[in-house]
Amino acid sequence: MAVRRFEDNLVSVIMPAYNTEKYIQASIESVIQQKYTNWELIVVDDKSPDSCISIINKYRKQDVRIKLVRHNQNRGLLEARNTGLEIARGRFVAFLDSDDIWLPNKLETQLSFMLDVKSAFTFTSYGFINNLGERHDNTHYVKGSYDYNRALLGNDIGVLTVILDRYKLGDVKFQFDREILWDDGRKCYLPMQEDYALWLTLFKQGIVADALSDITCLYREHSGQMTSNKFICARAIWRIYRRKENLSLLRSMYCLLFYTIKGMRKHLRW
Repeated sequence: MAVRRFEDNLVSVIMPAYNTEKYIQASIESVIQQKYTNWELIVVDDKSPDSCISIINKYRKQDVRIKLVRHNQNRGLLEARNTGLEIARGRFVAFLDSDDIWLPNKLETQLSFMLDVKSAFTFTSYGFINNLGERHDNTHYVKGSYDYNRALLGNDIGVLTVILDRYKLGDVKFQFDREILWDDGRKCYLPMQEDYALWLTLFKQGIVADALSDITCLYREHSGQMTSNKFICARAIWRIYRRKENLSLLRSMYCLLFYTIKGMRKHLRW
């Protein structure tokens, strides 16, 4: 199989889009406003029923760096990200959902940090906004380096903050946790935490993720969104520990306790 060649210093930004006509304009503009200009934005529309396509096309006409890929049927967030990764040309890949926002210095600051510390995997601190775009007082701060054992105790890595270096990592793909089995052998679909599963896979290969404490992004919290259902989230994490990572019962319980505490601290307004 031929080895893919990536364009040096180009950042490929992967943006899945589904039914986010209220927010996608701000998300796209936050990429256009980046101080670092060597990027391509790959918007993957997952057969949105709203006006996402017309909004994306408006920006495509204004900026040739913006590309649109359309799914002919709804495949979900995971496949949308993987579709973007398959056609991305950049050495560096970054991720931005179509309702979140990057601050203007995100790429410039993070790439400089990434090259200085010679890291293959970096992520940053981030803030929170609500449906109206109003910023919350709380911030999710990160620092230091993360390896497999530290990551098992909680997912501090916001996917909207991540940049990966494919010169060092090669091609990466998000994993289908729907293949994780229940105890009785039935297949289950875990509708979240696919990013966490990918980070753990990279860490098991010996990769270390380096945190930049600067705030570079704003994560939009929606009332009633799936990730706010703590029971579903806990079940997904539990299945990753037990079925994907093959942790013992005792270690899974220990890790889930820490994961839950970190999650509460992240979202409560302390």
